[in-house]
Amino acid sequence: MLKLFFGRHSLFVRLVEVIALGLAVASIQNIFSRNDGSWNDTLYWLLLGQWLLVLGCYFFPWYLGHRKKYPTPRGELGIEVHFLKSRVPASYIVALASLLFFLEIGSIAVIIANVFFMPIVAVNFILIGFHLCDRDPLPTNYYTHNWHQKETGHE
Repeated sequence: MLKLFFGRHSLFVRLVEVIALGLAVASIQNIFSRNDGSWNDTLYWLLLGQWLLVLGCYFFPWYLGHRKKYPTPRGELGIEVHFLKSRVPASYIVALASLLFFLEIGSIAVIIANVFFMPIVAVNFILIGFHLCDRDPLPTNYYTHNWHQKETGHE
């Protein structure tokens, strides 16, 4: 049951992402129709920006050169696994905050959602920094996937 709600490959999590996207679009239309420029609108834009950063980190191809030489069962290597895992809480946070914001009862929800998002975005940037500083030609998980044994013929 937990895999259904919190599994990184769960269809339910993807459904929550689609719902969050729909609620975000509806909330943006609400913002433009009101056009009052409140602080809550600004915080909601900040929340959506952080969500786009989390999604952008996942969709960026981090390991282009290692895909064919080092295949994984689901095609994820290294920090891509973390970025996929971080999409799960991000989806729930944005869906709930967008729903409350759309219903105009969630001023505090947008603040709390931004607070929850800040560590996710910070950890993503820290991992990107480590990834960019890493000069080792071996891919991440080289030893845990036993690729060293396959290359030397000691399977």
